Amino acid sequence: MGKDKFASRVFFPFNLFLVVIFSLFLTGGFVAPEQIRAAGGLEGWRDTGLDLPAEGRGICIDATQPNLFIFRDTDGTYSFNWSSGVKQKLNNASLLYCNQFNGLFYGEENGKPVYFSTTHPQPQPTKYLPSYLSEDSSLLSYSFDNAGKLWVTTDGGSTWLARNNPTGIMSLTIASADAHVIYAFTREEGSDNKKLKYAVYRSQDTGQTWQKGYSGEANGNSYQPTASLSCIAGRSTPIGLLRLDANNGSSGSSGHTTTLISSDGGITFQLLAESGMGGGLNSLFYSNDGLVIKYFTGFSISHDGGVTRQALTQPYDFNTPSGSTAHVEFAQSAPANLFSSDGSKLYYSADNAHTWQVIAAAPQSYLFSPYAPLALVGLVGQRVYVLELKDSAKTETRAVAATQAPGSTYFPETSHNLRGIFKAYWEKNGGLAQFGYPKTEEFREFNPADGKIYLVQYFERNRFEYHPENTGNQYEVLLGLLGNQLTAERRATGEGAFNRFDNANYPGGLYFPETGHNLRNSFKTYWEQNGGLSLYGYPISEEFYELNPDDGKTYVVQYFERNRFEYHPENKGTKYEVLLGLLGNSLLKQKGWL
Repeated sequence: MGKDKFASRVFFPFNLFLVVIFSLFLTGGFVAPEQIRAAGGLEGWRDTGLDLPAEGRGICIDATQPNLFIFRDTDGTYSFNWSSGVKQKLNNASLLYCNQFNGLFYGEENGKPVYFSTTHPQPQPTKYLPSYLSEDSSLLSYSFDNAGKLWVTTDGGSTWLARNNPTGIMSLTIASADAHVIYAFTREEGSDNKKLKYAVYRSQDTGQTWQKGYSGEANGNSYQPTASLSCIAGRSTPIGLLRLDANNGSSGSSGHTTTLISSDGGITFQLLAESGMGGGLNSLFYSNDGLVIKYFTGFSISHDGGVTRQALTQPYDFNTPSGSTAHVEFAQSAPANLFSSDGSKLYYSADNAHTWQVIAAAPQSYLFSPYAPLALVGLVGQRVYVLELKDSAKTETRAVAATQAPGSTYFPETSHNLRGIFKAYWEKNGGLAQFGYPKTEEFREFNPADGKIYLVQYFERNRFEYHPENTGNQYEVLLGLLGNQLTAERRATGEGAFNRFDNANYPGGLYFPETGHNLRNSFKTYWEQNGGLSLYGYPISEEFYELNPDDGKTYVVQYFERNRFEYHPENKGTKYEVLLGLLGNSLLKQKGWL
């Protein structure tokens, strides 16, 4: 969904939940729920059999557990697993809204603000209900008190830190790629009923310091003019890309809206669109490496902040009453996956609108899962339906733009960003030699090995997994068990070197009874000097010869839980005598992502 529809774009938190859930496709052109029921359900969707309570306020999809959403009923908050069909009461709190990117839910209990999650359902008190929520999977959130002072929480709501903020602030907006970067939109002195003077401020440290940028005016005639500022939605949106809308306050034919765009963090703005110019803007978001622009009568993508634009394929004729008002939506958790509806059919593109296909009937509204593989949860009346798109995550490896987030590094070799805790782990534990270049951005992924969802990032040689349960210790980031994952079938069938072996008592060698394998010579030296058990895990094979499909050569190799060692005699005596296998690439190829 477009950024302006999410909770972090609305000042008053009690409106957030309704905005998130019911902003799409609630008017005109849809088949009535009674007709859908009579026809046997919503074509292409799986009927969960669940009807939401009439008094409820919609649903929030959980970001931390698969196939799970929560909803509010008159006596508290409930969870529902659409795979098992299990409905369970979580607590007595009155659910108000959620942060779909980190799995936290906010509400009230006994008239006091609380927050909770499905893994920790007992409501915890919080001083403020966040008004602005992060979209980068962090626990950062922001709120204003009654005096207009800005507060930030770094732990989801347990503790709040006071921040300085510019005077006259009207709203806040948060950079999608890094929630440390925020923008304030202020009402300046000299404003009156016919002239709104405003300014843009940026902070890159959660509001501790501010830099003033652009100043402008919104002018009206007999009506109060309005203006708004928003970061543009998209996981890889450059942090300096902003949208500013100014309206003269009039309605009907006398109304006029101007949309400006900034690529430098609110210092300068250029005209992007205005009413009467192509019919005005309908949708605007950042998908992979481009700014997708949906006008009422056209559709395009820009790779230079809107200066030049390339026409995109329309899923259906936008030059119709239903087409001109339809939104083109994107799944932030699955880049380049776009959706649109003509009122009866749901159209889907997996390649940034180069091609489209009809995948199902259109529900009245729908939400995207915040993890891969992508699932859509749709509503028709009070009935909940599910549509799963198992191949949608293939777009994770496609090139993205540099987000320019503070402290992040962009690798043009693979066109991906590296930041935060994953960057710190990458640098501390060997960097390029150990892990290779990043092959995806950060994203949440379902892991079939243990049935859990992790924040992950793929590299040429491995996959990083964030484990919040280990926060503060050396296991906060773990490497994926790619050695296990890629050799599961070979081990299950008892292939040669993967069988359990006795202790061979090699001179200077090690034996691991946990897996029944020996470790010796150059492999043992490399294992011990470069991270050992914490980085590579136990050996799961003996040494053996194997053909490397990447270069067509045969090497002596040994598999470990998290990687594969390769012996390169041509590099004997150098630090490249032992090299790590490109298991990250191998797994991505196995998935069909490369």
